[in-house]
Amino acid sequence: MSYDAAKSETNALLNLGRKIGIAGLATQDFDLVYASAHAVNSFCDQFESVDLTLEERFYFMQLIVASLDEALRKAVPSACDSEQRVERLLARNIVDYEYIVDYWSRTGVDVDLRVAPMMQRLKSALNK
Repeated sequence: MSYDAAKSETNALLNLGRKIGIAGLATQDFDLVYASAHAVNSFCDQFESVDLTLEERFYFMQLIVASLDEALRKAVPSACDSEQRVERLLARNIVDYEYIVDYWSRTGVDVDLRVAPMMQRLKSALNK
């Protein structure tokens, strides 16, 4: 990653963190560090209501997906409803989130992503 790209990512994450109330969001692996199994619905509410740039929306969706993966892994009672909501949010602008869909649709012996089936559905819709 170039210096300019890294600076742009850091600035977008700093701004996103301020907008959604997460100090320190601009860190490596922010989506995994700040994923919260019990915050998926509140993150989705913010995603739909806070004024965000396209770059901020992309990074926020990474955090939402990582949080959903945790919710499914921990069998949070609202996880199935949250999964449907996140799937709808991704499907609205699927082309903008192609990297996220591709990354989180991975499967294999050493990969245990609970959102993979949802992402594979979205990926197949993307490839039509």
